[in-house]
Amino acid sequence: MKLTGLFVVLLAAVFANAQEPKFFPVQLRSDGLVPAAIHFYCSQGYDPEECSRDTSALRTALTLYPVNELGSWSYYLVLPFQWKPVAVSHGGDGVSPAFSMLLGRATVLDRSLFSGTADRVRELEVWSGIPYGPQLVAIALSHELGHALCQEKNERLANEHARELRDGKIPNCRKSVVGKNVNR
Repeated sequence: MKLTGLFVVLLAAVFANAQEPKFFPVQLRSDGLVPAAIHFYCSQGYDPEECSRDTSALRTALTLYPVNELGSWSYYLVLPFQWKPVAVSHGGDGVSPAFSMLLGRATVLDRSLFSGTADRVRELEVWSGIPYGPQLVAIALSHELGHALCQEKNERLANEHARELRDGKIPNCRKSVVGKNVNR
């Protein structure tokens, strides 16, 4: 019986990994505002022109924040039909438009932040209470940067760091306690 249970767990793990999208790197011309240590990727199936447009929008949004403090970091844009399975497989709720993997030094974003369908836009507005557009992008990015810059897993503290970032400040990471809660 134990062997059957182990087989089921292993099979589920293999299936879950098979559901992960593959990504391709995005080459953007240096703008001098976002360091070369920041890397961008789009999930396979992304139209190259749309990937370039959305990645450029992401990079422009990042220029408002001290991303040079991140060091090497990667941003992954995921197509909407891939988003919920990816978010849930990494412990998220599937509605939130972004999550960070601190050990992997990566932030994963739903493309819908930049190019959403009417249904997904409505879902994001209901979930966040924020109108779709630049303000929602700022909230999502600053929150994830609150996790990333301070290596913070606590949601409340990541939100505090995000407020500092949106106010043009570098967050006070000393108040962070690494190791509590999940990093969503």
